[in-house]
Amino acid sequence: MNKTNVIFLGILSVAATVCSAIIAFDYSSNDANANIQPVRFLPHLDNKIADISSITVSDKSGSIALVKRNNSWIIPEKGDFPAKTENISNLLTSLAAATLTEEKTSKQEKHRFLGLDNHEKGNRFVVIGRDGKEISNLQSKNPSLKSGSYIIDEEQLNASKNDYLAAANNKNLDKKELSLAAIAAADHLEYSYIEPQREWSGSHIKMLDVDNKTIADIIVGRFNIKRGTYIRQTGDMQSWLTPTKIITTSHINNWVDSRITSVEEGIFKTVRYNSEYTIEFTPENIFRVQAPSGYKIKSERAAYNQFRLLQELSLENIYGTEKDQYMPDADQRIYTTAAGSTLQLKCVELNSGKGLLQVKIEITANEDENIKRQLKDIETRTAGRIFEIADHLVGKFNNGLKNIAKPLMPDSEDTQ
Repeated sequence: MNKTNVIFLGILSVAATVCSAIIAFDYSSNDANANIQPVRFLPHLDNKIADISSITVSDKSGSIALVKRNNSWIIPEKGDFPAKTENISNLLTSLAAATLTEEKTSKQEKHRFLGLDNHEKGNRFVVIGRDGKEISNLQSKNPSLKSGSYIIDEEQLNASKNDYLAAANNKNLDKKELSLAAIAAADHLEYSYIEPQREWSGSHIKMLDVDNKTIADIIVGRFNIKRGTYIRQTGDMQSWLTPTKIITTSHINNWVDSRITSVEEGIFKTVRYNSEYTIEFTPENIFRVQAPSGYKIKSERAAYNQFRLLQELSLENIYGTEKDQYMPDADQRIYTTAAGSTLQLKCVELNSGKGLLQVKIEITANEDENIKRQLKDIETRTAGRIFEIADHLVGKFNNGLKNIAKPLMPDSEDTQ
């Protein structure tokens, strides 16, 4: 072998060694993962699932609490709206089955690469109004500001805007950031507190039993379709890889059946939009404009979509009566069955383009039992609640007469 070949092979050998080192690094520990035998991540969870009474999921988007009451899962912060049991069951089953197949990093500064970061980051100043609602939350730039709490006394409570701003500055809070809060707080402040903020790059899941004892407290990180999910115990810096797919968020749509008014097609025979028009679905399966007179349906599809909307309406958020103030001037649809039962929808468009939707059900005594059951199910889910819906649904809700029907031409042979 000549000298050139020897040098070339030597270069290839070094390159291969470097590539292998880079691939093997992957934020793993120095231990040989090949020697790790798969073990359960939460070996006790199988026998504890029935004991779980609450699950809290927190991430950078927020937090949601799921509570089991009378063997049913609900979301208390959303007026006890029923949670989707199937999704909760899938999460618990996945966690109970998760095995640890590869040891990863135990260095906190590298957790963010795996979606497992969860550490304190600055402090938060929160202004609470007399009604208990948060007025403003501000991030302190002063790292020396310690976590703690204090009550604003009556003298501070009645202080002027400038006096309160000065008092707040004595707490080492940034003046520019606080100015808006000070204006709001001058007349409405009840109390305030400071708490540490956390840096999230994954999902923090905490499960408690009925006595508020912790059953599991974990952080779920990124999911890689080829490798699995990065995961670790809260308070333990050691991270792991499990081949089990675990994806969860705090967004409400992850935990509820988002359908608002899903019913069997065909149970409603008319739909009225405001006082603008009424469309009838006749016993002969024909759509026609019942009112106003002198109009005909543009197309069956356009008419069908006015009824189909009930299957499409889905929630993005849930509110209680605090949104009632928006509803008096809302647009209205009323769907009526052959027996006279009604499903009334009110929708108002917000500045964001999204909408608020309110549902009211009235069931006649002679209603078909199957239809009655479906309407009662909707009533149970929607009574006393207002739902936020997407902007495209607001557009479909507000389909005016010109989009549905066209006037009959004089002396036309068109019939309804």
